[in-house]
Amino acid sequence: MGSLFPNDPAAPAGLDVMIKFRASTTGEQDGNKIIDWSITIGDQTLSLRDAPRALRWRVGEPVRISLRFANDAPIMPRADPDNPYLEVSRKTAVFRFEGPWALLDMLQLMRANELSDARNSLLKLEVPVQADERDPTSRARPVRVFVGITLSEPGKTTALTWPSYFPERAPILER
Repeated sequence: MGSLFPNDPAAPAGLDVMIKFRASTTGEQDGNKIIDWSITIGDQTLSLRDAPRALRWRVGEPVRISLRFANDAPIMPRADPDNPYLEVSRKTAVFRFEGPWALLDMLQLMRANELSDARNSLLKLEVPVQADERDPTSRARPVRVFVGITLSEPGKTTALTWPSYFPERAPILER
């Protein structure tokens, strides 16, 4: 947490986030129906076809993971009233996290603990789907995909360790 609020005002604040889309294809369910993957942190976006690079997250910046289903896929995402972080628009499902601790909230809520280790988190994204009206014979089982996330201090490549115990409440920020 020290890199989020550095003592030196000249030091960069935040966390660098490395992303790996389709991080566990063996555990996927219909992941091949998703044609476009992207993550947006603040005003920075990284897509599946982009060269790998770290995105910098700062306290208060929102985080979005977008999954666009292929136009010819026989399924399409549907909203889930039990998941306040999932938004759906036609063929696109977006997991949106906002608030001062958006990145940490996302990691804590979506992390597949059984598939992650202390330095690399594997996020499990499950999207309810419905049969596309063009193909009434299609199955509508949820789509399950995985995104790998590694955190490091700004400008460094050594992965930070994700705690085995995480506080129930975030500290209050006073400005």
